[in-house]
Amino acid sequence: QPPGPIWPFQPTPHSAVEDALELAGLRETDVLIDFGCGDGRVCIAGARRGASTVGWEFHPNLVEECRRRAEKEGLQNLCTFECRDIYPKAGADVSWLPADASVLFLFPTDEVLAKLRMPLTACLQR
Repeated sequence: QPPGPIWPFQPTPHSAVEDALELAGLRETDVLIDFGCGDGRVCIAGARRGASTVGWEFHPNLVEECRRRAEKEGLQNLCTFECRDIYPKAGADVSWLPADASVLFLFPTDEVLAKLRMPLTACLQR
């Protein structure tokens, strides 16, 4: 089932994005993955700090908006946006996550978190 109905587009306030990146200790050597990146604000904020960022979004129109915003700020070399369904295909299999991911950002509903709990836990343990 597509995440649209259970993962609505609710932009994270800019101040909360900055607080989260500060709390994560995001560095230039990090690779940040934003699940359900919406308008790209988390990836763009991470790229401003010099980190490589990857935003996954289910809705193609939002992916295009993200790419335009990153290009407008000259951050297209640090930001990658992909249109993809982030739901894992098999339990704790984390092969769908980039091996170099060091910071994972998501703000899910309870239902989404339940579906992602196993693979995210496995990812944190690798």
